[in-house]
Amino acid sequence: MNYAIWKKNFNDARLLLLALALYVIIFSWARVYIVSELDTSQFRQILDLLPDSLKSFTPVDFEWLISYTGRIAFNFDEPMLVGAIAIWCIARASDVVSGQLSGGTMEMLLAQPVSRLSHYSIHCLVTLLGVLIISLATWFGMWAGVSTATVEITTKPELNIPYLGIGIPMPFLPDKTEMVPMRQLVDCMSFWPGVVNLFTLGFFLTAMTAFFSSWDRYRWRTIGIVTGIYVIAALIKVMAMSIERLAWTSYFSFFSLYEPEVAIAEIDRDPNIAYQWVMESSNGIVSLGPLSQNAIYLGWGLAFFVVGFILFRRRDLPAPL
Repeated sequence: MNYAIWKKNFNDARLLLLALALYVIIFSWARVYIVSELDTSQFRQILDLLPDSLKSFTPVDFEWLISYTGRIAFNFDEPMLVGAIAIWCIARASDVVSGQLSGGTMEMLLAQPVSRLSHYSIHCLVTLLGVLIISLATWFGMWAGVSTATVEITTKPELNIPYLGIGIPMPFLPDKTEMVPMRQLVDCMSFWPGVVNLFTLGFFLTAMTAFFSSWDRYRWRTIGIVTGIYVIAALIKVMAMSIERLAWTSYFSFFSLYEPEVAIAEIDRDPNIAYQWVMESSNGIVSLGPLSQNAIYLGWGLAFFVVGFILFRRRDLPAPL
């Protein structure tokens, strides 16, 4: 019977999963291609024109940001990408209890030799498997983009003095331009911290949605509640980043733990940070490390899963309308 539940849940989710996986692959590949079309020097000029108030939206060093690795890493912060994970988590996890009740199938399902634990856990595991596939598909799309893109590198001509290692600029000579494969400039393995952070965010969203689904009867209301929390958390994160006196509000948003570009930048600078609970920035500010952020997501997610199952196990299920 457990196999039948696995099969049913996977069949119900496969089309949405396939669509979202293809979407994030194409989107990630396209974004890498866009990055390859913009020369680094031109991108630096654009950033220099931005006012300081807008630079507060970037939590990483600008020198790292203008690199190809830095610009590609911001793919994890794209609302269209994070939204794909949110759509999957909310759509599938809301079906755990309230979706079955709304559809009138819960009573028939539990009339079979199926425990509530099996139904709840298998449905959540299928959703988490989808989160993992979408997260890996994001990395695959970035890898495909880096492997197929070429960038135009422009260098200033110099006269190298032998034995001294000194180059004298030659401004009267034309610049040298050459096409270089992006894979020579970007190591895709450096993006794995962002993939892990994206997966733990999806883990948390799945657990939170399953929790609200466990005590509600209507799926539309579950989706509305979780979507409202998601939007409010995103707004709080934006306000905390843009207005200095409201920086303390970031503690009330679960998005404050989602900083994949920071994790990639810090681990790219020092790989040991991946195993540290806290990290210290160049200006002496101590903050949570990537390990702490992911652990908190997983901890809160496990708590939501456990409490949600307890509610589901103890509640009286209404008869289908």
